[in-house]
Amino acid sequence: MYPTQTQEQTLLRWLDHLCELQNSARHDRKVAWETEGERVSCYAQQQKLTVARKKYADFREVPQDMQVCILERTDKAYDGFHFHKVDPKHTSQTCSSCGQKSPKKLSLAIRTFGCQFCGTVLDRDHNAAINILLRAAAALRGERWVTTLKETRNKNEARDKGFQNATQLTLFDALNKPKSLGLGS
Repeated sequence: MYPTQTQEQTLLRWLDHLCELQNSARHDRKVAWETEGERVSCYAQQQKLTVARKKYADFREVPQDMQVCILERTDKAYDGFHFHKVDPKHTSQTCSSCGQKSPKKLSLAIRTFGCQFCGTVLDRDHNAAINILLRAAAALRGERWVTTLKETRNKNEARDKGFQNATQLTLFDALNKPKSLGLGS
């Protein structure tokens, strides 16, 4: 069974409208983030849709459940993205492996970072990118980043682990633990 020519034209108009709606929803989210650093919720976009349906006939022509579905799909697509502003200060002069800051200030002409503490050698920009990623990961977990690239956590836990400064634990300390192969005890 095939749609009639009239039905086909109607479906194509609806499809065009839904594509424009999705592009508009994406654009609103992008502009809000770039200009204000804010995320636009699906609920806020659905409120705009309600106003548009009252105001414009072409919005009323397309079934509302299809429009809401488009906004929900756009929202789900953006759920995987988390944006965090990260202070780039000292990221190229701090070791991404051990978290120690270089004792001497590196000039911009030096393009390789070599850690005097743990021996890690990386391209300076690569090292900085890893540090920024680690800071963003801490922000995503809702943790505050200390300037030495170590996270502030439970002081008792730090003291129990034998850290000299009981307010800091190294980032991703779980990586230092031996991994179990899951073969039993």
